[in-house]
Amino acid sequence: QRRVHGDNTHPAARFCGMSQPEISPCQAIGFSGSATNALCLLPDQRTVLRVAGSMLVVEGLDSGSPQILVRGAHTEKITCLALAPSGRLAASGQSGPNADVLVWDMGRILSRSSQSPIVCRLSEHNVGMLRLEFSPDERMLLTLGADNRMYIWEIATARIVAFSAITHACVCWGPPELDVKQNQTGRRFLCSAGGGTGPTAVQAFLWTLDQHNSSLASSVLATSSVSSTVQRTYTALAFTPDGRFVLAGSQSSDVIVFQVALAP
Repeated sequence: QRRVHGDNTHPAARFCGMSQPEISPCQAIGFSGSATNALCLLPDQRTVLRVAGSMLVVEGLDSGSPQILVRGAHTEKITCLALAPSGRLAASGQSGPNADVLVWDMGRILSRSSQSPIVCRLSEHNVGMLRLEFSPDERMLLTLGADNRMYIWEIATARIVAFSAITHACVCWGPPELDVKQNQTGRRFLCSAGGGTGPTAVQAFLWTLDQHNSSLASSVLATSSVSSTVQRTYTALAFTPDGRFVLAGSQSSDVIVFQVALAP
């Protein structure tokens, strides 16, 4: 498929009296995996969502299955991708000075709906995006940029719930805080980790998000059971189901365990 735009003609083509065609892709071949979470498996276990340059690609796992190419919304290369736990929403962030984050309605993409699949556009970061994480209840989205800023957004309103400066490139959501009666207090925990050598190599931060006061507070999680002389760069974080520990995977091929005290 080709579309001719006279205003975008290459100078050499204009000189020759010719118009320069714009070529629209019909298929994406290959996979680099350079973006964070560049490949996501949908809940049906048969469909994947992946990054291809500035496009999103939806395709089945079966060889030769048709692709859905989502293009034209991002103006720069996509650097990170996230899929909500239910598969209902996805989010993608791009590089460049206008590091917008787009939240997508996967139902509209999969059904090839004529309605725009973009739920909202989040424009606050001014350097490339590093990581995106949906909250477990899918009401909020965490965005982490190379501008050393972390935002928590309410997806329904595209409103900033909380903000903090941060130097870590790895972050994850944790459990909600519970009171003595096991009721949720409206506060939720997160964890972040960076890397390096010395004490910072065995440190992680526990964050407490207070939605009522729109605040984020952090405290240090440390472990003394591993060597601090090893160069570590954390690439994956996860809370255990009971919220008592955080597991941190690093490029040094080890997993560090942090103990978390979530007292009501």
